[in-house]
Amino acid sequence: MTTAWIDLRDCETGKLDAIIDAAIEHKIEAAVFDPGTKERIGEHRPGIQWVAIEKLGNGCGQPNSEADVYVYARDGGGLELTAASMRRSQKVGVLIDVRDKESLDEACAAVRAGLLAVVQFKDPTKIPLEIVLAAGSRRGAKVMTFVSSLSEAKIVMSVLESGPDGVIMAPQSAGEVAALGRLCSPRNGHLDLKEFEVTEVLNAGTGDRVCVDTCSNFHPDEGVLVGSFGGGFLLCCSETHPLPYMPTRPFRVNAGTVNSYVLSSAERTNYLSELRQGDPIIGVTVKGETRPLVIGRAKIETRPLILVKTRAADGDAASIVLQNDWHVRVLGPGGTVLNVTELNAGSAILGLAASKARHVGMPIEEYCLEQ
Repeated sequence: MTTAWIDLRDCETGKLDAIIDAAIEHKIEAAVFDPGTKERIGEHRPGIQWVAIEKLGNGCGQPNSEADVYVYARDGGGLELTAASMRRSQKVGVLIDVRDKESLDEACAAVRAGLLAVVQFKDPTKIPLEIVLAAGSRRGAKVMTFVSSLSEAKIVMSVLESGPDGVIMAPQSAGEVAALGRLCSPRNGHLDLKEFEVTEVLNAGTGDRVCVDTCSNFHPDEGVLVGSFGGGFLLCCSETHPLPYMPTRPFRVNAGTVNSYVLSSAERTNYLSELRQGDPIIGVTVKGETRPLVIGRAKIETRPLILVKTRAADGDAASIVLQNDWHVRVLGPGGTVLNVTELNAGSAILGLAASKARHVGMPIEEYCLEQ
């Protein structure tokens, strides 16, 4: 999880109260202020830390008594010596403006010293941030970096997979604060999967099936949930596991026919035929853990098909039409990999029972008969 600070120094006075309220509600860690901001805010409110950033040349100076966190801006070199004189603390840190190799070296020195390092970057490339994060790996430093927008925050949070410890953004509205809070605390969620027992396996002629290629590799116990009807989904396996005659494609799921539903988030479905490059989808493990993935492409080809019908112990049903080939697989209890051409009555497949009625992919309460 990434934390966030909001920069209030240039915030319009009429927006301050709503933005601060939203920051407290959405658990934003801190707000950056200056003397002018303090006059407009008045008393500091509980539930959020207050960060003062001041320019103090080469000395550490005395922390602002009204701030919970005090950050001083560097003006000149010699950070190695200054860093050595500072205590490791998340209450006192340094602000470094990275605009060339010398200032990048200063930022790296700060994180190697285990300091709270607030870093802003002159250029849009994220390579200097990667270098700073690598320099501070396992050193105990806290790295905060400025971002200009929510879209940049999302990118920064994924640099070197986990990003810096936090981002600092100047929000334009309370809505942006709420969105920033959600970015910092993503809820991947959990789905209650259960066992479905195969009741029937039939040849289903020829049709168009979809291979879903994502921009990430799947884990061995992970796939996507696909079903012919809105009430039940089965866990289709990725091509992570070795296959004869061809290399593995760990980013791919051979997922079913064009008319099939795929769970694209915990709340909604899409038809497989609707998926386009850049669309979201969720990967699901055999334990029901989910994570967001991005579609790299969806590949539709005509293939022989097989129909698999299943039913759970409580009576819930799920079915799926897949490519009729030994290389196409589903996941069973404990992550067992099952080739679809070897399924028979009694085979157990993991799946999800969901809302019985859907309209444009969203669950609704209405009469709907699917057969």
